[in-house]
Amino acid sequence: MISLFVVMHHELFERVQQTPFADDYPIETMHKHAFNAAEAAGCAQEQGRFWEMHARLFGSQSTLQPPLRQTYAIATGLNQNLFQDCLASGRQALAIRRDMADAMQIQVRGTPTFVLGLLLQIQSR
Repeated sequence: MISLFVVMHHELFERVQQTPFADDYPIETMHKHAFNAAEAAGCAQEQGRFWEMHARLFGSQSTLQPPLRQTYAIATGLNQNLFQDCLASGRQALAIRRDMADAMQIQVRGTPTFVLGLLLQIQSR
């Protein structure tokens, strides 16, 4: 049964990677560096390297202190100047906070959460 779950999870994950719509909902009460990790992943996305950064961050959840974002960015092959500019600008942080507000509006309680067939007007956008 576990093997079937892993295969199904992998297939779903592959589909989600191709889906253009995904929001961030870092739960800082569970992972104190979750917000910083989401911000780093968003900045990596700007350079087309979201999934590479995601793999590093997800594989290193116990060591997600902010200084390591730079190490992961280097290992992921990101342009360091663009990455630092992105973090300094706060634009990803703003987008993440907007996503979090949207999630709270539809009463998301944890991650991952999949919302299928729900259409509503999000007030924060």
